[in-house]
Amino acid sequence: RPPPVGGHFGGGGGDGRPMGPKGGTGENRVLVEGLDEYTSWQDLKDFARRAGNPVFTEVYRDRGAKVGVIEFRNRDDVYAACRALDG
Repeated sequence: RPPPVGGHFGGGGGDGRPMGPKGGTGENRVLVEGLDEYTSWQDLKDFARRAGNPVFTEVYRDRGAKVGVIEFRNRDDVYAACRALDG
């Protein structure tokens, strides 16, 4: 079952990378907003596997909202994730 995601994929910091947790390489990242209260990083990684090869996921709170970061192995997976999973 997919994690309860009601948000969208988007940008982050001024340099194009999401602000928040550290991990992975910092490249090919997607910020996921509007996560359900109970979504874990494992749920988010399972969800991301529908569109590509996630190598890093993190779920955290930003100004009271639960958000996540997915890092993919390559840019093509980022584009595929945005097309397949946004909504």
